[in-house]
Amino acid sequence: MTTKIHQIGLALVTAGFALAAGAATEADVEASFNPYKSGFPSVAGLTPGTVVNKANVEQFKDALDPGLYQIVKNGWDEIKVGPTTQFAMDKFYVEATKKNLNTAKLGAQNGEITGFVAGRPFPEEPKADDPRAGEKLAWNFKYGLNWGDNAAIYPFYWKYRNMTSGQVERTIMFNFHFLNFKHRVQHAPVPEVTPNPSELFRGIYVKVLEPQDLKNTQLLIQRYEDDLKFDDAYLYLGFQRRVRRLATGQTTDAFLGADLMIEDFEGYNGRISDMKWTFKGTKNILMPYYNHNELQLTDEFKDPSGYKFVDFGGQGGCFPKITWQLRKVYVVEAAPVLASHPVSKR
Repeated sequence: MTTKIHQIGLALVTAGFALAAGAATEADVEASFNPYKSGFPSVAGLTPGTVVNKANVEQFKDALDPGLYQIVKNGWDEIKVGPTTQFAMDKFYVEATKKNLNTAKLGAQNGEITGFVAGRPFPEEPKADDPRAGEKLAWNFKYGLNWGDNAAIYPFYWKYRNMTSGQVERTIMFNFHFLNFKHRVQHAPVPEVTPNPSELFRGIYVKVLEPQDLKNTQLLIQRYEDDLKFDDAYLYLGFQRRVRRLATGQTTDAFLGADLMIEDFEGYNGRISDMKWTFKGTKNILMPYYNHNELQLTDEFKDPSGYKFVDFGGQGGCFPKITWQLRKVYVVEAAPVLASHPVSKR
């Protein structure tokens, strides 16, 4: 029996762009934040309304990432194609990128950066002949706008489902909090919180609200500005009523019995220096971008604000019922520096 986990909550996807040799210009910034100004990407036969399923997946294989291709080929889910839309980037983040253009520089070794203030550090198009293009894209991801200078996501649900039977084995409700101490672009104090004697970049705090046996379990991650320093992480186990400091290796352990590691949060929640980053090229593929209110939403969770969550379907009810957009992406491979890491590559 295979148990899978899916997350129900607010997800924002960030894209990164890198600086090639030579100074970036405001035209590069414009192209970085408005990639579809001259037209949207296209693939023959793949138009809004198309449904990619097991019967036609080979026709559109090049427009799917390998994992998604395998899911559709297995018949676990089908992909509904929606129109590609231009999502406007936050103006404060764009302005910070322009103001601090060309100030960020890579250091001598992977994980070192100097001169970065705020915004997108490397806004130029990545180049295949730039050996550190992948690393620059990784820094763009780390310093992406994502959820902003600070945020709370509540309620945030995890459902543990048996992918074969669809049986819900457990539901956990969280309260997530994020705070950027440095490189802030909109909310006071800008550009950083002071005093900050420990030179922290970001804080992540997670609290379990339900179910009763896990209630009050809490996780605190303190990430340093210096990427070469290991995070400080602390776990409070409500049922034991004690706090313990997490060893570095425990960020790659299963979290609360899920298939997820702490390192998996937000797609990648580790250090730049933990991985070797390789730029593999530019592609047009289907990505999970959508307009929330146009989707099939569920009434399962009665949120007092009236917010409704995206519904799930597919094999075992493990896949979100969303539309996918054809978008320009940069493919980056991240291979762990340590051979003991449980993931061979991302």
